Amino acid sequence: MEKLVAANEKQVEASTLPILRFSTGNLLENEKAIHFDLKNGGTGPAVIEWIRIKWNGQTVNGPGDLLERCCRKQAQRTIPIWQNYLSGMTVPAGQSETLFRIRAADADPDLYHALDNQARFKIDVEGCYCSVLDQCWVTDFKVRPRSVQACEAIPESQRW
Repeated sequence: MEKLVAANEKQVEASTLPILRFSTGNLLENEKAIHFDLKNGGTGPAVIEWIRIKWNGQTVNGPGDLLERCCRKQAQRTIPIWQNYLSGMTVPAGQSETLFRIRAADADPDLYHALDNQARFKIDVEGCYCSVLDQCWVTDFKVRPRSVQACEAIPESQRW
């Protein structure tokens, strides 16, 4: 009976396992746009405790700070930047969420070129997420997520 219960628990865990993946691209809905995305490639919902973005090891506080640090340019005009705050969200299995997007048509060409050809590949992303069974993981999206008892608290200003 104990073996049956243990096997059942493993099956439940497997059917609720979230696996977050980070990606970047430069074409979205047939339009030139730099975007950063999270996809839940697991079998269960991902309860995202926090997502943090870093440039050169330093946490960035939002899209404007990221563009200033990565591309050394202040926008000469206001650039429409789409940002989705994923911290605190639940992403269902198989679903993707865009974290950040900037359209080429809205950006200074030099800034967009720098972001597209170099900077977006040098951005580091970290996250902590949990399953619906309160099993939690920390990831840098480079190596296998590491299991943790609970997600550490980070300042609100660092959450994306």
